[in-house]
Amino acid sequence: MNMKDARLIITTVPDWDAGKKIADALVNEHLAACVNIMQQIDSVYPWKGQICSDKEHVVFIKTIEQLVDKVFERIKQLHPYEVPELIALEITAISDSYAAWMQDWLKLE
Repeated sequence: MNMKDARLIITTVPDWDAGKKIADALVNEHLAACVNIMQQIDSVYPWKGQICSDKEHVVFIKTIEQLVDKVFERIKQLHPYEVPELIALEITAISDSYAAWMQDWLKLE
């Protein structure tokens, strides 16, 4: 794995259980090396003509570029939202040891 292949995917979920379900699936299926579920946050967004304000949890998913599309598809299958937030960011710096650990878990077919 080239260190420039590392990606951070961000999504939000309505509750911890939804985040845990996604995290467990992605790690068990070797689509993510690590998933963090952050404590509750306040989100404000437009939806169907209204401004909504909800409590959500942020989910950070560490993976690689080659798996981003698969991760997005798996999240869509598991996510309770009609339109889940799916954002992938390039990781511009990562330690050699963490990159090696990720590479060891994220076996590409």
